Amino acid sequence: MKTLLLYLAALCIFLNVKAQSKNSAPATTLPVIFQSKLDQAKMQFKKSDGMTEVPLISNPTMHYEYALKVPKTDVEIRYSIWPLTKDLFDAYDRRQKKNGDSVLHPNKIHKLVAATAISKMSGTISPGQVVLRPFNPKNVKKDFNADNGYMYSGQIASSFGQDNTFSFMVILHKDNIADAYIIYLFKNEGTMLDAFAEISENDKIFKALTFK
Repeated sequence: MKTLLLYLAALCIFLNVKAQSKNSAPATTLPVIFQSKLDQAKMQFKKSDGMTEVPLISNPTMHYEYALKVPKTDVEIRYSIWPLTKDLFDAYDRRQKKNGDSVLHPNKIHKLVAATAISKMSGTISPGQVVLRPFNPKNVKKDFNADNGYMYSGQIASSFGQDNTFSFMVILHKDNIADAYIIYLFKNEGTMLDAFAEISENDKIFKALTFK
């Protein structure tokens, strides 16, 4: 009898721990690489219901760590996160300063990175031709907890977009912390107008990635 009681007690403890573990587990688990970048960049991501993961495509244009498909649409969203590490700031401070020094401070490189990526994505325009439209500083702080934000829309080549021909990029920057690039891909400019209007009004999708 004593053995049976000990067995039942142990079984109850096991079942209770298992139930607690199940209840405390996160509803969704993000890819390890993406979660690592989020942690380094002091960012958080909340995946909206219905969004499905899309396999990453290796490309020389713009690396990214995560991609999702918007439900009931052909829209794909790619997320690229660039933590501003201590090494970047150390390298900037140790550089040999010369007359006409054009090396950008780590807090200033996001616009150059975006322009270079957009140039490669389009395959037709140079970085100098890229004009980024700034977000209202108060709004980008409120919506993303970022210090600066920009946006750009334009044509993309098939090497990056696959069967998509138009994109909308959101650039987010937080001083001394990180930069993030959110790339929305559309079949064409015509489908982009209605699709993005609907997405931008859905905070669970448009504001899924934010600084903490």
